[in-house]
Amino acid sequence: SKILKTTVDNSADQMKPNGFESSGYIPDNYNNTDDYVFLLSIKEITSEEYGFAPHNASNDNLVLTRSRVRTATDFFMVQCPQITFNDYYYSQEYGFYSYGWWTRSTYNDDYMYYVNHRGDSFYYKPTDIPQSGIAPAIVVKGE
Repeated sequence: SKILKTTVDNSADQMKPNGFESSGYIPDNYNNTDDYVFLLSIKEITSEEYGFAPHNASNDNLVLTRSRVRTATDFFMVQCPQITFNDYYYSQEYGFYSYGWWTRSTYNDDYMYYVNHRGDSFYYKPTDIPQSGIAPAIVVKGE
């Protein structure tokens, strides 16, 4: 198989944005897992090494952080007709609808890190944003 099993780092270090010493209450380390498909952590999605923009410390909603923006699929748009304009974003510049997605990182016992439709990372209660997506990740074997 060309998709490799990956040891996913679930340590407390992965639960804070890249370059931040503290990000509120950080839970204990979780056990690492070996997975073929996994979600990215807040540290990974704020790492320039992976091609992402740094964490937006000011949480400026007006900034479209393009490296973290994900396109809402046609399937999603048809299956979730109850969503409102506030739940997704149509970018004139990029010509597509974008939507928010969850990371695997917890902020505390009640909140998890989430990337909104503009690419900004925040923490929310999962029950506050029920119509959300995920961005599965895989590691592919090179030739």
